[in-house]
Amino acid sequence: EITAIVRNAENAKLVLPKNVVLVEAGLTKEFLEKLENACKNQGVLVHLAAEIRFDQKTFDDNVAATLAVVDAAKKVGVNRIVYMSSTALYHNPPFLPIDESQTPTPVDFYGRSKLEGEKIIEESKIPFVFIRTPAIYGPGFTEGFKTVVSLLRKKIMPVIGSGENRIPLVHVNDVAQALVLALTTKHVNNAFIVSNEAITQKQALELVAKFAGVKPLALCVPVSFAVFLA
Repeated sequence: EITAIVRNAENAKLVLPKNVVLVEAGLTKEFLEKLENACKNQGVLVHLAAEIRFDQKTFDDNVAATLAVVDAAKKVGVNRIVYMSSTALYHNPPFLPIDESQTPTPVDFYGRSKLEGEKIIEESKIPFVFIRTPAIYGPGFTEGFKTVVSLLRKKIMPVIGSGENRIPLVHVNDVAQALVLALTTKHVNNAFIVSNEAITQKQALELVAKFAGVKPLALCVPVSFAVFLA
C-alpha cells in the first residue's frame, strides 16, 4: 500500500495511480497529526519534497519539512527513511569524479539545507538511505533547462568560460529506479550518488542544439561577464 502526502489532492489524482491513498497536508508541525496518520502502518517513508531556491527561506522551509516528517516517522515507528538529497552538498571537490567518500562542503542555502536534512535523519536513529543526485532531466523537469533551450533556439546562448567544465546530469527514470532500490537494499545507513556520466558544458550545448535543430553559437563569454549579466 502506498500513501502519498500531497499539497493538492485533486491535482495529484491526475498523475498518480488510483490505488494510491492521498493525504493533503503541508510539511510543517501544524500538520503533524495528519503526517503521523499518513505514516502509520508504512514500513518506509520516502521524503522527496524540497524547495529549490537559493535564499534563507529555502533553508528554513526545507529543514522544517524534514523535522516534521521525521517527528511523524518516529512517533509511528517507521523502519526506514529514504531521503532525496543532492550533489549540491559538494563544492570545489578535491578530486573528480566525486564519490561518496568526499566530505560535504555545501556553500548555498539549498545545499546546506540538504546536509542539515541528512543530519536530522541520522540523529533520529531510524535506518536511512540517502540518494544524492545532480540536476534531473526528463519529462516534468524543465527547471534550469527551459531557458537554455530557448536561448539556443534563438541562437543567443553562448558557451560560458572555456566550456570544459563538467555538467553532471541524471535522467528522471534512473532516479526513480534508484529510489525503488533504496526501499529494500541491505545497504542501509549509507549515501549513494546517483548520476549519469558527466559531460562538458560545450558537449551539453551541442547535444541540445542538435535536438533543437539549430547550430550552437560559436561564442565564448567570460564567466565574470556572464555573472554580471545574470
